[in-house]
Amino acid sequence: MLLQRTLQTEFVPGSNLEDQAAAAADWRFLAHDPAPRAVLCLDEPRPETREYLASSVPRVWVLGGAQPDAGPFSRLEPPAGRGARMSLPSGEVDVVLAETPRALQRLGGGRGLAAEVARVLAPRGTVWVEAAGLAQRRPQRRALARLEARGVRAGRGYWLTPRQGAMRTAAPLGDPRAGAYLFASTLFGRSRANRALGRLGRVLSRTSWFDFFYPRRVVVAGRPAANSALPAYLEEGAGERVDPGCRLLVSARGRYRSNKIVYFLFPGGADRPEWVVKVSRTVEFAGRLEHEFQALRQLEQRGVQGVPRAEHLAHHGGRAILWL
Repeated sequence: MLLQRTLQTEFVPGSNLEDQAAAAADWRFLAHDPAPRAVLCLDEPRPETREYLASSVPRVWVLGGAQPDAGPFSRLEPPAGRGARMSLPSGEVDVVLAETPRALQRLGGGRGLAAEVARVLAPRGTVWVEAAGLAQRRPQRRALARLEARGVRAGRGYWLTPRQGAMRTAAPLGDPRAGAYLFASTLFGRSRANRALGRLGRVLSRTSWFDFFYPRRVVVAGRPAANSALPAYLEEGAGERVDPGCRLLVSARGRYRSNKIVYFLFPGGADRPEWVVKVSRTVEFAGRLEHEFQALRQLEQRGVQGVPRAEHLAHHGGRAILWL
């Protein structure tokens, strides 16, 4: 079966090239749906985010954008005050991005914008509220409080690596065990420098000061499953496999379209994950995870020891999701 599948596969030369657009916005894998159709940016998006939005999202609105309308991008004027509305239909936006200091200030600075974000957010929508330094913690708390008052609940909180640029790993705030696992496994990279950083981080992440002083963090807010450890699209396929109180660590290492997003699920207060979940970063490479699932199942049937056990294969929007 595997040989037949391999022979039937069309291999396109140059298809697995380094792709900044595909790998520069892996924040979407912490959203309730990793393939948003409509995104609202509360400030000009960062360059790496803009590249992804331009290539992969049909509709993007930028609040107070300085650049002219082009491609999927449209400019919006910020609401002038309480009761003022943006020119967007209710429930239209899948992801709202507040990833810059100006976006945080806008969201937390008055009730008008938070109310509008709540109005335009889709029922399964996500609000990404990021703080990149200690000075942004207060605006972040204020923004989250404004959203909470409008029914958009603060859910999962993570600290992110690296300290700036495209996200590569996300570890749960207030969880030194998951942080220590991240550093021990050097999930952010295996170069000599990263291994040295991993040894230092393994010690520091167990201290009570690490969460407070590490500068870059995000809170993922929304209406559905806001208090769940899993994004909604994963939770739907998890069934009863996962402890509702599990903790979630995410690795989005690599800059190629074929690189997988890997979720590590820790039950209770465990030091090691109970589940490893792989998701294809792009739709065209879903077949590789399907192939891996079939291969692991055949090895298990033949009694081969020491290989991961493939428990479940699911799909969402064309992406393959492999539970190990």
